[in-house]
Amino acid sequence: MSENSLRSATQPAPLLYLPPLVSRERAEAKLPLPSLVPPFRRQPLSKVELAFLPHFLFRLDLQAGNRTSEVKAAVDGILGHFALWRKEATAPVPAEGEFEFPFVLTEEEARKRLLDQYRWVLISSAIKMRRLFQPRQVALLARFYYPFWVGYFRAGDQWKFEILDGLSGMRQGGKVRDAFMHAWVRRTGARE
Repeated sequence: MSENSLRSATQPAPLLYLPPLVSRERAEAKLPLPSLVPPFRRQPLSKVELAFLPHFLFRLDLQAGNRTSEVKAAVDGILGHFALWRKEATAPVPAEGEFEFPFVLTEEEARKRLLDQYRWVLISSAIKMRRLFQPRQVALLARFYYPFWVGYFRAGDQWKFEILDGLSGMRQGGKVRDAFMHAWVRRTGARE
């Protein structure tokens, strides 16, 4: 995705979404985990849904002496967890209509959280490279919705859930699970 296709200098950051590459059938096959106790059967899925979490896409311009570098990072719009951006296999599409979860963080809050967290990546790389890069500029390129497949399981009187990345099919861990939990709680509170 080229920067020019995302944002020109005079336009506000567009709202986009990434269509999922993982089909519902593949997600349904991959979501169930085997039980940890005999007879080690997979728990049946009660429900599977496609959900989109809001994210900000930033470009960080870094400098160490006369060397410069550019990094793109995505920050979730719920809790502000960041991940380095990799070029996705699907092109973003302009978002039309409403998505289930609104952005909770403002652009400034997301930028601050990115810089707070990315500082440790810079320190770690400085040890390896013997050069400390510093952020010169942090530019918002886009706001976008990222796809996830969520599978719900009934375990006795409790509900459990698992999450797959809608583009790679990778099982998601704590940061994404926390973001979904906060988004669900906020959505439930807004309805009451």
